[in-house]
Amino acid sequence: MARSTPPPRGFGTIEILVALSLFSTVVLSLGGLFLLALSSGASAESASIASNLARARLEVLHSLPPSVIIGEDGRIVVEQVPPGQGRPYTVHTNVDTSTPGFLDITVTVSWQVAYGSACAAGTAGTGCAGKVVTQSRTLETRIGSEQYP
Repeated sequence: MARSTPPPRGFGTIEILVALSLFSTVVLSLGGLFLLALSSGASAESASIASNLARARLEVLHSLPPSVIIGEDGRIVVEQVPPGQGRPYTVHTNVDTSTPGFLDITVTVSWQVAYGSACAAGTAGTGCAGKVVTQSRTLETRIGSEQYP
């Protein structure tokens, strides 16, 4: 009886190299998407914090009498979120009295974001050689007042 060679088992070197190259291509692509998702999440978080700061400022102003609200025109406050360790947000209040019987209130919250490989978590600071961009969110409201001339 003639002896036949058994069929090869497992994968050859070429198949393994092709599979690894395809796998590495997919992993590198997903890595780029992951970094993009992190950046977008951080940007959305900053915008949400800014909107909440503006809403909080408007709520405070709504609780004040019109004469005090007028005195708040041009007020600039810097708030750090989270307190003591986070990104600084500049809250600017503008009160327009040009419409009789109404106060038009505009609250603008701005913050800086740094883009670059040396910038930690998008914050502009020492050692950051990236591009610094100022972003902002603005909320407006109108308050009617019988006491306001």
